[in-house]
Amino acid sequence: RLTLINSTVTGNTADEIFGGTGGGITNRGTLNVFNSTISGNLASTRNGTGGGIAVQQGAVLIVNSTISGNMASNGASYKGYGGGISVDGGTVTLLNSTIAANTGNTMETGSGGGIDNDGGMVVLHNTIVAGNESVPGTAKEIFGSNLDGNSSYNLIGDTGSAGGLINGNN
Repeated sequence: RLTLINSTVTGNTADEIFGGTGGGITNRGTLNVFNSTISGNLASTRNGTGGGIAVQQGAVLIVNSTISGNMASNGASYKGYGGGISVDGGTVTLLNSTIAANTGNTMETGSGGGIDNDGGMVVLHNTIVAGNESVPGTAKEIFGSNLDGNSSYNLIGDTGSAGGLINGNN
């Protein structure tokens, strides 16, 4: 279990030696983040995932926090997934938080500049996901459709990449 309160996680890199996942944090258990900032981190490898946070399993709760300016990248080839958050398993719940200015970047495919959900469940309440990039690729805000339908009161910058959330409903 890891709990961050009033903390900053910034300027970290996960490269090929460390598997290239979770530039800021890799989660395989329970992670709670309160009133914190995760910014300026890099997951860089052939399949860079989770520039800010890589969730491989377990439960993540993020409250009143900002995830910004992170990058999942491989400048030469392969894939860059989830510049802000990559979810490969488990459940991620965001409350009153902001996911902005993150990038999934690669020469081949990038997806989910803000959030890449490839096998977990994501729940958003009163959360902003905007101003993220997926270069070149799809879904600059949210990639994947396994978002909880009970998500509510969110602002998604590019509604074309809202991960299945429907304007006016959630």
